[in-house]
Amino acid sequence: MEHLDVELFIDAIEKRPSLWDSSSGDYKNRQLKRDDWNEVCEIVIQKFGEKDEKERQEIGREVQLKWKSLRDAYVRTIRQSKGKKSGASAKAVKTYIYAKQLGF
Repeated sequence: MEHLDVELFIDAIEKRPSLWDSSSGDYKNRQLKRDDWNEVCEIVIQKFGEKDEKERQEIGREVQLKWKSLRDAYVRTIRQSKGKKSGASAKAVKTYIYAKQLGF
């Protein structure tokens, strides 16, 4: 997969609650989720629509894996900051680079 503009990627996902909001009624709609993932791929991957079906499926899997990695890293840093110990020896927790964009 080619280079991905992560901020554009996060923005495209934020506009599609069926991909991330488990309280949304559309979250369980598989067809809508599939369509939304295809839209995200068309936004972030150049010439996505021109690729054959097998390539599009592979790219789709890679894009979903990228989302899972970003989300998991964000959640991990949130948990670390909440579990931070107080006192002089407390280690500073570095803010996740995409924390501001993933705060939706």
